[in-house]
Amino acid sequence: MSKFATWIGAGIGAAVGVGVAMFVTKNMQGTSKIAVIVVVAVVMAVIGFFIGKALAKRATSGGIKIQSAKYGTTTTDIDVTEIVQEAIEQDGFIEATNENFTDPVVGTVKTLYLFYDTPDKDDVSFQATEGDKVTTEMLLDAGNL
Repeated sequence: MSKFATWIGAGIGAAVGVGVAMFVTKNMQGTSKIAVIVVVAVVMAVIGFFIGKALAKRATSGGIKIQSAKYGTTTTDIDVTEIVQEAIEQDGFIEATNENFTDPVVGTVKTLYLFYDTPDKDDVSFQATEGDKVTTEMLLDAGNL
């Protein structure tokens, strides 16, 4: 979904760019007119691409901002904040597994500890046991309790 939205943004940006360039260059002739249209279309496509990317990221993540994410036990854990934020933004979920985070305490069941903000509430916490799948919806629901 995020790639689709990104490219849709680029397409819309290019179309707007061509329209604007056609209007601005209506009194111009020849290759200079074509050059202006192409340059404006490309610039608008790039702008649209990044706007689409930003909107897609926000839609997938539900506006969740991970403040801190730890994976491990109460005595030994590792910081997985960046991994969790990226997964939530790109996929809308993360699985609490050793494959995603590495195994900080071999032979022991781990917990994923999340501390995050939602668009409606700050300082929300959530815990998931090793093997659990954590979705954007679950995090938003926990933020509404």
